[in-house]
Amino acid sequence: MIIGILTVCFTSPKSKEPICPFLLVSQTQDWVPVADRKLPIALCDFNNDNHLDIIVTERGNNEMHIFLGYGDGKFSKNPTTSIACSSLPYSIAVGDFNNDSWLDIAVANHNHNNIGIFLGYDNGTFAIEKIHSTGASRPLALSVHDFNDDKQLDIVVANGGTNNIGILLGYGNGTFANQITFSTGFDSFPHAIVVADFNNDNRLDIAVANAGTNNIGVFLGNGNGTFSNQTTYPAGSYPVSLAVGDFNKDGRMDIVVSNSNDHNVCILLGNDNGMFTSQGIYATGFGSYPSSVAVRDFNKDDRLDIIIAHSGSNNLGFFVGHGDGTFEKQRLYPIAIGVPQMIVADDLNNDTWTDVVVAVDNAFNIAVFLGGPDKNLTNLKTYSTGGNAYTMSVAVGDFNNDARLDIVEANYGKDDIGVFLGDGDGNFGMKIKYSTGSGSQPYFVTVGDFNNDTRLDIVVANYGTNNIGVFLGKGDGNFFNQTVYSTGSGSQPNSVAIGDFNNDTRQDIVVANYGTNSVGIFLGKDNGTFSNQTTYTTDDYPIFVTVGDLNKDDRLD
Repeated sequence: MIIGILTVCFTSPKSKEPICPFLLVSQTQDWVPVADRKLPIALCDFNNDNHLDIIVTERGNNEMHIFLGYGDGKFSKNPTTSIACSSLPYSIAVGDFNNDSWLDIAVANHNHNNIGIFLGYDNGTFAIEKIHSTGASRPLALSVHDFNDDKQLDIVVANGGTNNIGILLGYGNGTFANQITFSTGFDSFPHAIVVADFNNDNRLDIAVANAGTNNIGVFLGNGNGTFSNQTTYPAGSYPVSLAVGDFNKDGRMDIVVSNSNDHNVCILLGNDNGMFTSQGIYATGFGSYPSSVAVRDFNKDDRLDIIIAHSGSNNLGFFVGHGDGTFEKQRLYPIAIGVPQMIVADDLNNDTWTDVVVAVDNAFNIAVFLGGPDKNLTNLKTYSTGGNAYTMSVAVGDFNNDARLDIVEANYGKDDIGVFLGDGDGNFGMKIKYSTGSGSQPYFVTVGDFNNDTRLDIVVANYGTNNIGVFLGKGDGNFFNQTVYSTGSGSQPNSVAIGDFNNDTRQDIVVANYGTNSVGIFLGKDNGTFSNQTTYTTDDYPIFVTVGDLNKDDRLD
């Protein structure tokens, strides 16, 4: 498992102090990898413990996976439940379809042209899939609501193949009537849907992103499960996702839509009669291809904000709302572990701050960002580690003895470590680069004084060349070239830690050897050199190591 910590700081337009809504708390290879793109994901409480769980679909294996939440923002490392689908699942929605107080699942089966229903049992399992045909429709998205006010959940589906939306009215026993369709227009290719009351008549309405005709279609509800003909509003090129909220605090629902091919989002402000006015367009960056959008008040200033997953530029875009329907310029926050596809937001750890879950197209397929205040940080500043650096680890220490903390980071993709000297005010100098050797793929870095000269030194685990590298510090922020110590053929060291294991007042090194299922000990000498490695066998694939006196015998373990 790899744990990454990313702090992102936002400043509210009204607040006098900065707000940090996101902390990347877990990215783990133990979770099932999902190979395909635009990964459907949802948050809900499947086991009735009042903790939100995650459900994500895996198109390559036609499966869904449920990760149970612990209520503190953490989730089970492996899926608690895996559910086989009959076809390629493009979208999921969750609700209690048979009124038994247990959540059920609806899936849009794109290739088989139907909606699949999985009824949940009280033991956390699900019944075999029941199929409801949608014709030759190629369903792309669905949502669950009560459209005819009979207290039973119904389904709306966006049918990309037949250019319409379909309404399946629920009977309350887990079954549904045949769909009633409403046209979205020739070649409209409806791609996403959202449900809200747009004209304040207490009846649910529907908005759909028509990717083929570059517009938003609005269907006003009659309250009996039927809808008016579509009214369209121009969007950008290839709208693929939309969300709703009251952006200007006038009591009317507004719409934000992400336009994939135009690399922007546009805002439609709602009027009393269910009509909309185009308010503005906000660029998300060339090549960003925004794929999913969510709306929440992330910084608790009572103004709605927007967060977007950019599948083309591997980052999240955040727009702070002013409360008048306008937004600040986008702030970008990179996701180095893969391509973000779908984004959902809710309070995962019951601390009243909105958190974010992102489905990532990579072996790390779920990223969780916890929200919360941090009054000690100022506006985020970023420092380049180089293109395609794939920074895997960071450590801090005072490298130039100026009583100010500096940063060292390991760049897996660049075969180097970078040192950033601190100014003492939260700012840092440019990167000073030190090579770890061709193909070294440095994975983890930490610091210590290895030669007892009161100057900090650096040790790095070089995954690609099966060694550790030691950089002795000069005390002025510069370092000597690395000295390497072999960790053994195929060892693939993942992590290092420092401690005095033989009580000789010299710092020693322990390394987790992922490839040879061992930990290795390097005993330190007075001059900053180390003995050859002594290994101890572990369980399979150790990836992290730390030290401490676990049995209180005054000896490090």
